Amino acid sequence: MTSRSRRRALVLAIGAGLVVVLAALVVLALPLLKARSEAKDAVASLQDANTALKAHQFGQAKTSIDAAQSQVSAAEEHSSGFGADVWAHVPILGGAVQDARHLVSALDQATAVGDLGLRTYRHATGPHATLIEHDQVDMVALRRLVALTSRIGPHLDQADSDLAAVQADTPFVGGKIDSLRSTAADQLSTVRSSYDRYEPILHQLPAILGADGRRSYLLTILNPSEQRYSGGATLSMSTLRVADGHIGFGPSYTVADIDQLQPFLHWQKVRGNIFHRSDPTRLTAATFSPWWQVSGEELLRAWRAQSSQRPNGLIAIDLQGLAGLFSITGPVQVAGYGELNAGNLVHTLAGSYDLFQDPTQRHDLNEAIIPAFRSRLLTGGKFLEKGQSLMTSAQGRHFATYFRDPSTQQAAQAAGLAGNLSDSPHDYVGVFSQNINGSKADYWQHRTVASTVRLDPDGSAVDHVTVTTSNPAPAFTQPVTDPKSGYLTRWLGNLVAVFLPQGAELRHVTVDGKPRENLHMRVPKVTGVYNRPLVRQFWMMAPDSTHRLRATYHVPSAAVVSSTGDLTYELALDPQDLVNPQTNQVSLRIPDGYHFGALPTGWTQKDDHVAVLAAAPLTASVSYSVPVLKD
Repeated sequence: MTSRSRRRALVLAIGAGLVVVLAALVVLALPLLKARSEAKDAVASLQDANTALKAHQFGQAKTSIDAAQSQVSAAEEHSSGFGADVWAHVPILGGAVQDARHLVSALDQATAVGDLGLRTYRHATGPHATLIEHDQVDMVALRRLVALTSRIGPHLDQADSDLAAVQADTPFVGGKIDSLRSTAADQLSTVRSSYDRYEPILHQLPAILGADGRRSYLLTILNPSEQRYSGGATLSMSTLRVADGHIGFGPSYTVADIDQLQPFLHWQKVRGNIFHRSDPTRLTAATFSPWWQVSGEELLRAWRAQSSQRPNGLIAIDLQGLAGLFSITGPVQVAGYGELNAGNLVHTLAGSYDLFQDPTQRHDLNEAIIPAFRSRLLTGGKFLEKGQSLMTSAQGRHFATYFRDPSTQQAAQAAGLAGNLSDSPHDYVGVFSQNINGSKADYWQHRTVASTVRLDPDGSAVDHVTVTTSNPAPAFTQPVTDPKSGYLTRWLGNLVAVFLPQGAELRHVTVDGKPRENLHMRVPKVTGVYNRPLVRQFWMMAPDSTHRLRATYHVPSAAVVSSTGDLTYELALDPQDLVNPQTNQVSLRIPDGYHFGALPTGWTQKDDHVAVLAAAPLTASVSYSVPVLKD
């Protein structure tokens, strides 16, 4: 054989050997392909379980969870066998095997979270759940629920660790792996966000319900037709007492009852609260601060001055929040007034003072509110739906809690139940009004807020905010002259406050088109509260009148500036619980040399340098991140 022939034979032998090796690797890769298919099936099963769970189809959810666990087990087996071990040692491509194993492990943790979530859900709302029966919470069942929920956290931690270990740098398949990791991370992030938000308050529930000793809370119903910066004025109050899960209510008191017992009180103010009145005043003046962490403590101190009781915390809900519960549980009959339901509750209790001119009538109606709340909250089941309704109400400032225990208060804050203003360090608009003449004309108040923001490359901005307030109250129909105060007047004594971003520098203010000479901002200094500067203006508003406040100010950190010079404009908006929700419109102008990225929902691009947030009713605290990129 010639040397040329020998070289050809050697090449053929090597080629044949490579074909054999590649064929072997392909065969060995088959389990990895099966693992991928099984992992996709597991994801689909988890999605089916979530859909079934939302529909309260517990049996179907359990079947889907079991299927997901079986599919993940098979994927783990195929990604950890001999073939996968061989591929793991192949230069360059072997990293993909390790990435696949981490992804499957993360999926395994997600499946465990799904199983625990299902069990938690069934304990809380399943057909055999006994968590709440009338006025008694089953503390054993509650502790079991808390223990189940606490087991979710370690699985989320491990899933996060597995995803962080994915390198996604293997040639040809790295991009696909990175996409899978990103999708998994986004889904887990949603679960993590919910867990971090609600687990702390669930963990505190046994203590809140008296597991460690008797506790009491001041329950107050708020009237949105007479506003404070915190929300509606206190309409009715009662003491809610709990001991080892047993819930009891004390007598109900109306504003008239309290005034009759002792109309003027003096209590020690919360330090730094600029809204506290130092002279003896009515208990209903305790909630002037928009931070319920402040107004709650002020009201508890006022209540102690009134009753000598010292509750552990406060629960506040307005008529809109109560109507939300009625939409779940159905109506309630009130003697002499007929049916109160989700559709007529606010109008009957806040908008029909002409129909109940007799103080005794109003007293009897207001006194019936606390029992109505009790019956709607504690009877009829559907406790998960009720909890979700209260969470939604809290986002619109229709429901708030305050606890004197720091750990419980911190948990309530994390869950969005504390009723405090947004703590965003960037651009912010919060407009709140305070009723000064004791009228109920806030029932008709309409308010629009229009903001024009000019953003600069350093992340600062100049804001022009216009607040337009109208009092479209109907004509006064009584046979006497309108007294301009009290229950039946159509005049609105309206003290409007615009709460500004941290560090804002006020430059110019006009009131009804005329410059205001005294450009004075006040800043609360309450420890533990994200205090905001504010500017205020008072109007005594006749029926069918409109007034405007326009403020111009500089915001030092309206946007986040990246290392590449890109900007992210950050805006937070807080609502007031008006019967007619305020509308907000924002026009954002960006500097030359920049363009908009993908705009968040609700925003539209007007031209190359202007994007607009449409004037929609502001019914919940919201925040927006608008990407502004360098050309």
